[in-house]
Amino acid sequence: MATPVLLASYEVLSAASDTSSLVTPSFTPSDGEVLIVKVASETVNTPTIGLATGGGQTYTSRISINVANHCPIRLFTATVSGSPGSMTVTVPFTVNSGFHSLVVERWGNAQLAASPAINSATPSNSAPSLTINTVLSDSVVSWLSADWNANAPGTPVYRSSAIQTGIHDKSAAVAYVAYFAYQVCGAAGTQTFGLSAPGNQEATMGAIEVQGLGVNPSVATQAVTNITAATATGNGNVTSDGGQAITERGVCWSTSVNPTTSDSKATSAGTTGTFTASLTGLSSATLYHVRAYAINSIGTSYGDDVTFIHYPVALSWISA
Repeated sequence: MATPVLLASYEVLSAASDTSSLVTPSFTPSDGEVLIVKVASETVNTPTIGLATGGGQTYTSRISINVANHCPIRLFTATVSGSPGSMTVTVPFTVNSGFHSLVVERWGNAQLAASPAINSATPSNSAPSLTINTVLSDSVVSWLSADWNANAPGTPVYRSSAIQTGIHDKSAAVAYVAYFAYQVCGAAGTQTFGLSAPGNQEATMGAIEVQGLGVNPSVATQAVTNITAATATGNGNVTSDGGQAITERGVCWSTSVNPTTSDSKATSAGTTGTFTASLTGLSSATLYHVRAYAINSIGTSYGDDVTFIHYPVALSWISA
């Protein structure tokens, strides 16, 4: 599985305590990019965070927290389609004036699960920490955290080697500091996100998993065995499914180098791991080329070309 790639991020911060909309600079995305829109504001309904719009895209609200004695946050996602050309992302704010911030991340080689892994909470009076259970290896957790206690951030220390994409520090003026970051996760499972410093935060936190696109499977060809008068056994090993389900695997053969599934082939049920398949219709005293193959939704992969000569000769003993 290939890790998602951060193509660009846009940090937009309110210049004053007001209800002004925040708008990213213009950018031109490609179809299939995943947009993560992360928003924070000063305190409950000050100001109230509206819905993200822009580029004719459909934005899904994944996280929305607006509770007393905390900084509100929202997180939206969109998968770019329709070749929108140059576009911006806009988030409006209403009700009462206050400081607010927006970070939009553009992710390539990325996808969102039908029901993405998400977590959000409001841990109190601590160095903020939360976990999220990712589903695929080599994914990314994109997150934000806003501190209503407004500790001066100094040099923030991020958990899990997270990389900062934005910070809005109004600790000298009001009860509001917002942090925006992401982290790469090697293995699937429980991931910890947040900050180990500063401590004593009244945090509002939220995160989402961004998955990498699948790649072609990996497959190895093994030596042909069990050569008989009519058949032989092809052997292979699917070492990785590429992050997508294996839809077919087997061996293909031909008298020409590097056979493909358009030549003779035999399938074998299953997904990853070793397998066998029977080669049939073989001619005597003929050199054959054999390759194992595997197919997922991304494409077809082949193992190395191996050869064997079909010599199904029965020996007869003749006595004088």
